[in-house]
Amino acid sequence: MTTESPFSLAGKVAVVTGGSSGIGAASVRLLAAAGARVVVGYNKGADRAAALIAELPGSGHQAMYLPLEDSAQIRKVAAAVKDGFGRADILVNSAGFTRMVAHSDLEALDDDLIDAVDVDGDGRAELLFHEVSDTGSAFVVYRVIGNQLYPLFQGSLGE
Repeated sequence: MTTESPFSLAGKVAVVTGGSSGIGAASVRLLAAAGARVVVGYNKGADRAAALIAELPGSGHQAMYLPLEDSAQIRKVAAAVKDGFGRADILVNSAGFTRMVAHSDLEALDDDLIDAVDVDGDGRAELLFHEVSDTGSAFVVYRVIGNQLYPLFQGSLGE
């Protein structure tokens, strides 16, 4: 996988929920390759998060237990990010899970499964971001496509 970045995130702090595997881990790798210090948020992947941090370029990356169904723990992480990094510039909300559903049984994709998978449907990750971001800061929302990060839009908090 190519991790060269067309833009620099040097000096930025990124928080990635669900950062220990899948799309979250790919986001972590790309953000670190672009120069950001990355907080790898995990729920059940402590060992994966530690292994991922060991392979990242740069320094100052940290793994944090970040289950999005636990608002008290999210507040603890917000405080730890603020204390350890001073702020968060980037939030990648990639936490979630699923279960196998046979193609022949798509009716199994019921509301209970969809609600369970959408662990952040009420904006808990955004709560973390607002608690540790400077209200005057600019933001950019990125999309991961393949092995590249693409800015989707940017602005200022409160816009």
